[in-house]
Formats: sequence, C-alpha cells, structure tokens
Amino acid sequence: MLPWGRPVCRCFLRRQHRWCLLLALAAALALPILVLTGIFEEHLSFFLAPFLRGSSGSALQRPVSGVDSYQIANSGACRGPDPPFLLCLVVSAPSHFQSRQAIRQTWGRTRELGGLGIRRLFVLGDPQAPEVQAQLEQESVEHKDLVQGTFHDTYRNLTLKTLMLLRWAGTFCPEALFLLKVDDDVFVNMKGLVDHLRGLGSARPEGIYLGRIHWGVRPIRDPTSRYYTSEAAFSGDRFPLYCSGTAYVVSRDVAWRVSAVALETPIVALEDVYMGICARKVGVAPQHSAWFSGSTQYPLDPFCYRCIFTSHRMTPTMMEKAWALLAPDREGGCSWLLGRLALVRCKLLSWLT
Repeated sequence: MLPWGRPVCRCFLRRQHRWCLLLALAAALALPILVLTGIFEEHLSFFLAPFLRGSSGSALQRPVSGVDSYQIANSGACRGPDPPFLLCLVVSAPSHFQSRQAIRQTWGRTRELGGLGIRRLFVLGDPQAPEVQAQLEQESVEHKDLVQGTFHDTYRNLTLKTLMLLRWAGTFCPEALFLLKVDDDVFVNMKGLVDHLRGLGSARPEGIYLGRIHWGVRPIRDPTSRYYTSEAAFSGDRFPLYCSGTAYVVSRDVAWRVSAVALETPIVALEDVYMGICARKVGVAPQHSAWFSGSTQYPLDPFCYRCIFTSHRMTPTMMEKAWALLAPDREGGCSWLLGRLALVRCKLLSWLT
C-alpha cells in the first residue's frame, strides 16, 4: 500500500468523507508534483545510493596515466598559478567546427566565477581525412583548446574517447576538483552549475557522479542496432543506473578510480552506460539532479534557462540565443523554490512544443 493509503482508508472508516476526499486529492496530486519538480527522482537516488554501490569503495591515490597516445596532447592547458575548480571536457566530432566555435563564443568562454577557475577543452579522435586533420591542427594553433587522440572518431568509439578524457584530466590536470563531461550540442548554464558544485560544501569533494539518471535500461541485443551490447561485454538483464552521457559531473577521485577499473572491465560501446558500470564497480552511486536535461531540449525561455544546468540538441544558433537569454550579466542560478518552478515550466514547455 502507498504511504498515504492507510490514512485515507482510516479516514473513510470513520465516515469523515469531506476530509477524506481532501486527503485523497492531496495524495493524488503529490506524486505528479514531486515528479514535475524533480524532487522524487533526486530523493529516490539518495535513498537507493547504499544499495547501488558496488563492493569496492577504496580510493585511488593517484590517477592512471601513460595509456593513451595523442595527435594533439595540449599538455600545458591547465598550467597556471591556480588549478581549475571545474574542468569542462567537451566531446566533439572533428567536423563540428561551428559547434565548437559557438561554445567558444557563449557558455565556453567563462574562465572564472566567484573566484573559482574554469577550464574548457574539446576532445576529439582521428577524422581519418587529411584535409580535416589539417583544419584541426590550424584550429588548435589558433585556439589552443583541442585534445586529440589517435583512435578513429566514430560513435562506437565514444567510450574510448571518454576514457581518454578521464585519463588526460588525471595526467595533465590532476588538481581540478570537478570534471564536466559534456557533448558539443549541449548548452551549459555555468553559473548555475558552479554554484551548485560550490554548495556541496567540501574543500576536497569525493564520490561525486552527478547528472540525469537513466533508470532500469535493458541492453539491446540486436547486432544491427546502433546501441547493440553483446553478452560478452555485459551479460545482465539491466544496466546499472547511470547518468546521461549528454552531460555529467564527476569529482576527480571518481575520474581516477573509473580510469583504473576500466583497465580490467570489458568495453561497452555506450559510453554513459560504461561509466555507470565502472562507477558501480568502484563503489560510487550516481546522484540524480533534475537540473540536468539529459536528452531533452528545452525551449528558449528566460526563466527556464536561468535555472537549469543543461539543455541538449542545441544548434550553434540556439546556443547564441540561449546565451543572450542570460544577458546582461550572464548570471544563471536561482533560489530553490524558483528553481523548482522553473523545472515545471521547462518540462511543460518541452511537452507543448
């Protein structure tokens, strides 16, 4: 029986029908409100966390390095007097020149917020086309913000790209407290996200794996599917809970520990699923945040964009329009109540458009 079922039944037995109906109505409205505001999933992930962790919770004392080779290493990208608070590693396809430029001109131009440093880089693979590679090398000279591996840049190699960026962070930017892995078609409200991470209240945060959780996803066994997962790679009926690969944040210890356990974990081509598998193996449970949009694209609404952390499937033009919504001071973030109301507005607008 649901938690409110017993008091409703007791009320009817006492023949207090008016109060019974009001209580039943309140109970009926409670769950949709909790879902719309994101509170239900956030609390569910919190209460389930002890059961979602794997058997190994030991911390890794140093990052894994020396595994990858690079066409563009950009090893000095994090050098400076102060290490970044947040390292943003944007997963990009070699041909997505316009998407990268749009990010540079909008949310990716933010270098500091409230005294906390931010560093943003694009992560790519090998385009297997000499003319595209020449363009990338020129782009790297001009902007100095590319990291490129030697593997072929394909959808099925996204897991290799994610592992490379985790190891790159551990090797060349080990002092960054948080790492944001984000796709190049995602708009990020940096002010809102940094304020949230700052509010976690620890000078040395650990065990953070934060994003929009996918619940109870079954592996697809059809070899012709883009999302195919073989029995050899993962034999279970359901994947462990994992955060949407469109955007998630991990603390540096989680990045290091996942990098280490990946050396002995069969590769799953779905990078976000693989991240969830490895996180579970090292004893880290995902944490749900309703302000991450996951795969949802939110309509361009000022109230919505000042409160959310991410919006997916954003074209370069939409990036620029979303950035303009935060003008003139570019400040995102809002109070707890306004944030919940903004989430309801975002979801309703996305359903209606």
